[in-house]
Amino acid sequence: MRVGLSYSVEIEEVPPLVADLLEKSIDQLKVGVLRGCEDAARNLNLKNPGMNGAAAAVQELVGAKRALGELDIVLADYINILQGYVAVLQSPPEQLSVVAPEEELEETLNPVEEGTELVSATTQEIWCLCRPA
Repeated sequence: MRVGLSYSVEIEEVPPLVADLLEKSIDQLKVGVLRGCEDAARNLNLKNPGMNGAAAAVQELVGAKRALGELDIVLADYINILQGYVAVLQSPPEQLSVVAPEEELEETLNPVEEGTELVSATTQEIWCLCRPA
């Protein structure tokens, strides 16, 4: 089962982080995909491969295909990370959100009355609730 993870890093850490992840993906490509294809070819290049050699080749190719599918998902994640990185670099500084100093935040937020029940909400819902009226 795949799960999404989210954490923040400094902007200058993004390229080396993705490079490290790509190195791991290259290893996955070598081990999972290339070795599976090589083993399949080896099974078929036997003097008389017959059904056993072909069946073994099929299993090797299924494993290689599975590894390639997993790699495709991971590479899509890296693309998304780098597209976000490029978008941040291309954004004019005035479009980047800046956290207001604590005093300004206190002035813009309406205080919660004592005894008000707190419930779970999305960030968008919280933003709508917290913006000045």
